[in-house]
Amino acid sequence: AERKAGGFGEANWDYVRTNGESVGMAYERVVHFLDTLARDTVLVTHAGVIRLIRGRVLGLSRKDMLDHHPPNGGILRLSAGSETYFN
Repeated sequence: AERKAGGFGEANWDYVRTNGESVGMAYERVVHFLDTLARDTVLVTHAGVIRLIRGRVLGLSRKDMLDHHPPNGGILRLSAGSETYFN
């Protein structure tokens, strides 16, 4: 797929980076990982993966998932379909 302006945005869902993966491929990898979790879990990750995890857990559209900009260095708690940020 052709890369569009916006880096991590919805337009780049299928764009495969050189020696890397597309946003869509990363999302499938994240979903597979989340499906293996059997109990409450603490994850440490960067903003791109946080967007994907948050989108999956909250049932967001691609646009809403990828338009989100989490705060730098914060803690995000996802539980029972809701979110809480601690900075």
